[in-house]
Amino acid sequence: MNISETDQVNIRNSRLWVRMNEDARSDSHRKSFTRKHGGCFVKVDKHWKWIKESNTVPYELSDEFKNFKMPEPVIKIDKKRCFIYIKEGKEVEIENLYQYCQEHDLNRSAMYDLVIGKRKSYKGFKFVRKEE
Repeated sequence: MNISETDQVNIRNSRLWVRMNEDARSDSHRKSFTRKHGGCFVKVDKHWKWIKESNTVPYELSDEFKNFKMPEPVIKIDKKRCFIYIKEGKEVEIENLYQYCQEHDLNRSAMYDLVIGKRKSYKGFKFVRKEE
């Protein structure tokens, strides 16, 4: 029995399916397949599924895609000066964050995450943006 390429591409663990999903060059394989057969590949869970050109979507979008919100853009900061708010209410102006972290045994990566907004606090520190 000879199965066509367009049928094999969606059969899990077939040679063609593995080539489109798990091969190191799977992206280029998918592009050449769509050039040859048309249609498009859609990511379903962790794997790619090929669908022929049509106006209908053959599956329902997951809640993760429906509720997806674009992250807010990263705010550019002046690298020379950071304002850090400490728990006790003291405000400290730091000229060199790398040196300050070394002197106070702080994780530099965590402090930078405060500045760019990935963290809300770290060891009692909170980042405060000053309007000048």
